[in-house]
Order: sequence, then C-alpha cells, then structure tokens
Amino acid sequence: MKNTEITFKEFTKTYISDFPDKFRYLGTPLQIYTLEDLSSGSIATPTPLLKANFNFIILPTTGSFEQQVGNLIKKVSENQALLVMQGEVTSLLRKTHNIKGYYIISSTAVQRPTLFFQVVYHFPNHSFAQQRL
Repeated sequence: MKNTEITFKEFTKTYISDFPDKFRYLGTPLQIYTLEDLSSGSIATPTPLLKANFNFIILPTTGSFEQQVGNLIKKVSENQALLVMQGEVTSLLRKTHNIKGYYIISSTAVQRPTLFFQVVYHFPNHSFAQQRL
C-alpha cells in the first residue's frame, strides 16, 4: 500500500468536505486549532493512510476517536492525547459526532521538540495515548 506524504492544508482541503474557504491557517511553527473548527465540515472516515510532514497532538475534551498510527490502533477518549510524529503513517478511522478539543501542529521548523511537548503540560487533565518524550 502506498503512503502519501501530506501537509495539514492539503489534508483539510482534500479530506474535509464543506471545509470553510475562510478558514485561517496559522503560519507559525506551532499552531493550535479547535477540533470544532476542523470538524465544521465532515471528515469521511476512514481516511487513507497518510504520512504527515508535521508533528501533531490531538486532545479531545469531549468525545473520542480511533486513529491508526503505523500498525497500531489508538483509541483516544476525552482527557487523553495522541501524539503523531512527522513521517509516521496515520489514518483517522472513526470519531464521535460530538468531538471537541484541540489539534496542535508543530512544523519541522520547531528545532527543539521539548518546546512542542511542553504545550501538553498546560492540559493537566489529559494523558498520552502515545508518549514519545
């Protein structure tokens, strides 16, 4: 199976139907979006296996989702977090309709990964479904 490398902007435009044209992409190395903003369109699941060219953390505060990362299936509920590193093959398998929370992206321009990981310490009620510190 071929894995396609993709940017965050390409993902939103390709896999989220009815994604708002007025959505404001942040041009910073560290970007934080709400899952509500990203879910304003609908994501057809499962998505194909894709290789992100960025790091990301998903922190649901309400609802849950299942994500394939490599050969593993991660079930992530509210107050947990999922970390996916750049270059890992991943697919969103399913999500609940009521999902809310945060989607945090770190570009490859962030030279010190510890800065990226420190973001999650501001969410003390969350635990990692996958931790690579």
